[in-house]
Amino acid sequence: MGRILVAAMSIVAAIAMQQIAASYPAAAARFPTLLGYVVICLGLMAIGQVLLEWRRLRLAGTLQILPRADWRKIAIGSAFTVLIILYAWSIPVLGYLLATPLMLAIPMALLRPVGWTAAAITVIAVTGTIWVVFIWFLRLPIPLYPGA
Repeated sequence: MGRILVAAMSIVAAIAMQQIAASYPAAAARFPTLLGYVVICLGLMAIGQVLLEWRRLRLAGTLQILPRADWRKIAIGSAFTVLIILYAWSIPVLGYLLATPLMLAIPMALLRPVGWTAAAITVIAVTGTIWVVFIWFLRLPIPLYPGA
């Protein structure tokens, strides 16, 4: 059920992103619109995959739509949701070049999915790539520094 919920929320976010992108200049709107279509397709495919799995489990007689809750996973998912909301709020306040590395570094420091070197490389690469695409290439007016 959780995967369906995540997929549905991704679809809603993609539709919202496309609505916001409609007010962008034509060149700047292309990427978010295309990305929105990709996310919508992936979300629909994820929902279809879960439904097919449920069908297989039902035929095997082992279907549990609402299994026992894994509170650790729920806490991690909730924390990521709060982090994303804080990130969206913090860009106008802290600026992109401070908010983005923090948003990436916090979960990496807490969950430690990779070592410190790989985490630092990831933070720098993702921040740089987003900067190149949205600021340099698309020329979107994103505040780079606090108070900018």
